[in-house]
Amino acid sequence: MRKEAGKGRTVYLPSLQFDGPLPEMESYFPIDNRFWKRPKNWQDLASAIDWTTRGNIAVRISGPEYLVANVVSQPDQRRMMLHLLNYNARKAALSTPVEVTCQVPAPAKEVRLISPDMDQPQVLEFKSEPSAVTFSVPTVKVYSIAAVSW
Repeated sequence: MRKEAGKGRTVYLPSLQFDGPLPEMESYFPIDNRFWKRPKNWQDLASAIDWTTRGNIAVRISGPEYLVANVVSQPDQRRMMLHLLNYNARKAALSTPVEVTCQVPAPAKEVRLISPDMDQPQVLEFKSEPSAVTFSVPTVKVYSIAAVSW
């Protein structure tokens, strides 16, 4: 269910459906990486978020489902840090570039890629607009940080 009220929007999803068997309910049970997966109805959740934000999402990333991202904004330092973690690293590094678009408060000045998988940080090419920056991360073996400065 979707609803607009004044300038706001809200969405009701009756549930997030776990994709697979749930652990047996006990007083203690481990929640290990067998349970770290997106819900069966993840597309409904993603669509709801996109609709409520009117498409104004802080970060958009094109990558496989095992690529996890976390954004840390540091406005006092005029930068944001995009952490990328490849949960499939034991099997393979990402072989295709990861396309990223970030919302920023001012035009970007630099995008720097930092990773323990590289000998030294790398400055990435980017396209900057007044409120967004688009760039490509060439590969994520295990873990990388893209530092966007403005």
